[in-house]
Amino acid sequence: MGSSGADALLYLDAAARELRARVAREDDERRACRRGLELIVERLAVPCGVLLFVDDPDRADECIQAGAASAAAGLPGLLRDPGILHAPLPEAEVLSPERLNAGPGSARAARQSPSPGSLLALPLLLPRDGEGRIYLPERTDGSPFTAEDLAFANQLGIAFALSLARRPLPERRAVPEESFRPRVAESGKTAIPHAHPGRRSPAGDGECLGLLLDQVCSAVIATDTDMRITFWNRHAEHLYQWRAKEVLGRSIFEVTVPEVSETEARAIMRVVDEQGSWDGEYAVRRKDGTRFPARVVNTKLRDSAGEPLGYVGVSLDITAFKRAESALQESEARYRALYERSRDAIMIWDASNSRFTAANPATLAMFGAREEADITALDPEALSPVRQPDGRSSAAKARELIDMALESGGHFFEWTHRRLDGTLFPATVQLTRMELDGRVWLKATVRDITEQRRAEETAWRRLLELAHVARISTMGEMATQMAHELHQPLTAVRNYSSIARSLLAEDAPPPVREALERLDHQARHAAQLVRRVRDFVRQPGCQWDNFDFNAVLEEVLILAGLELEAHGAELEARWGEDLPPVWGCAILIQQVALNLLRNAAEALGELADPDRPRRIILETRRRPGGVEMAVHDTGPGLGADPEVVFTPFWTSKTGGMGMGLRISRSILEQHGSTLRAESGREGGATFRFTLPVREAGH
Repeated sequence: MGSSGADALLYLDAAARELRARVAREDDERRACRRGLELIVERLAVPCGVLLFVDDPDRADECIQAGAASAAAGLPGLLRDPGILHAPLPEAEVLSPERLNAGPGSARAARQSPSPGSLLALPLLLPRDGEGRIYLPERTDGSPFTAEDLAFANQLGIAFALSLARRPLPERRAVPEESFRPRVAESGKTAIPHAHPGRRSPAGDGECLGLLLDQVCSAVIATDTDMRITFWNRHAEHLYQWRAKEVLGRSIFEVTVPEVSETEARAIMRVVDEQGSWDGEYAVRRKDGTRFPARVVNTKLRDSAGEPLGYVGVSLDITAFKRAESALQESEARYRALYERSRDAIMIWDASNSRFTAANPATLAMFGAREEADITALDPEALSPVRQPDGRSSAAKARELIDMALESGGHFFEWTHRRLDGTLFPATVQLTRMELDGRVWLKATVRDITEQRRAEETAWRRLLELAHVARISTMGEMATQMAHELHQPLTAVRNYSSIARSLLAEDAPPPVREALERLDHQARHAAQLVRRVRDFVRQPGCQWDNFDFNAVLEEVLILAGLELEAHGAELEARWGEDLPPVWGCAILIQQVALNLLRNAAEALGELADPDRPRRIILETRRRPGGVEMAVHDTGPGLGADPEVVFTPFWTSKTGGMGMGLRISRSILEQHGSTLRAESGREGGATFRFTLPVREAGH
């Protein structure tokens, strides 16, 4: 139609006026029907239209056509199929080709003419209690019928029916006024009153009233005072599946009310008698016995003298409403369950007053609140520290993030929150914009990521540890390579020294011979030192056996000599006597002892007082079940908690890695021992461990 709003109303009014004018000019009812049909065809821009009669057996074969005859050819035969012509049609609807071709008469009609495609079917109420059906095929341009077309057709159908009912026909047969009241029971009583009670109504008023009630999209049912049906409108036929002529004069309880609820229904009618009306819901039944929920308004009617005339009931099928209501309740129950059982905190924030209005149980647990009011009574700023970790004001940053969520519909970010006891915790926040009843809300979903952060920090520490281990491994490889490279020139020095001594023999002056002997001795000592370093770093397949503890430690002193001398440390070795062999891996024990001596020397090197003694004491002694080794130093000490030195990557030394003591303790634990740390009363530190004594092979 192409019009909308005020234009559509003006267009409809003009069409209705023209339709009434065309119908009123015709004396013959058939010609009046054709004129009205022609206008509907023109206004809906369809090629043709067909009007068939439903209830009048005298007019069963009659057909009124308008528009192109070729377009309407074959339609009457198709449309008289009982499955189409007598199907309930309370208002205009579109019949699909599948529905049109499903009836037994469709094959015959299809042979007479091509398929018409979709059809717009429109009910038409006729005078003398008749019914017609108007059928309109698709437009020639193939455009489908729209909801606007259906609404327009319904209004034209009402105007068409009223025009036919009001049309003045001099030769029209006289009909008693009671006949103007549609579907009146034989008793003559009716619940549809005259426009002016107590005065004779103009001819046609009762019929027009019935026509109007037939256009109502609710079932309108009237009964007399004995509850026998006197009026049954078109929508009641569609809703309850009973034709009007089948139910007039019967008790309403026999037709619509299930037997099990008749007592309840009669109780409702008693309320109507006492109070004048009743409005509520109850189940009713159709002709096929199926039941459905209905919203019902029952009203008692009285005449001008106050005497009861009967009852009028208006009922509406609320099955779809109940289904939607049930789905809504189920949805709300699911949301409530998710809301109540969520492990994340969920808070609802009202954008109009910047206040929290709801908080789920997880919110109370997360922020340390006892009840919801503890959260909703607070300003949002109370759940955040004054500043975020980036130094920005929490209030200013929150306002910025909220504005972003309101503008884009949602926003996700990390935030530092504050519990009610003042403790801080990291969290992720998802803000979601919602609109309800014209108001804007934000749903804040908060997840505590403290454990996640802790796991990330642990993973980061492990990565650092692996990096340190990788560097230590690289240093070991470099030390091995250096030892190999130094071994060759030291061997050459020894060889040249030996050759020089042989050539000079007894002819060399004593100072020269002494120098050559010292050169040879130092070269041997250096080669031995390099070999020990190489063996220590390589750590060849460790041999677990009994060994002489003092002898192994003496080799360590050779390796540590340069380190001790560099830090100005004085070493005193106190060897225990008659010590039994200890059990373990000698190379690993040398690594532990060397690490302890180096740490002691470095601690002494950091002393600021030049007059303070720099002494290291290495001591071995017999203990029950084993032999103990202890390293004492006069350095700055370990403080109140000596155990902290065994924490991975903890160090008090500049450039230290913080892994040596942890590794040393792990090595001793493999030997069934442990490394203990002690602080001296006047400074200094002591590290000690005990190796077990046992027979080889045990």
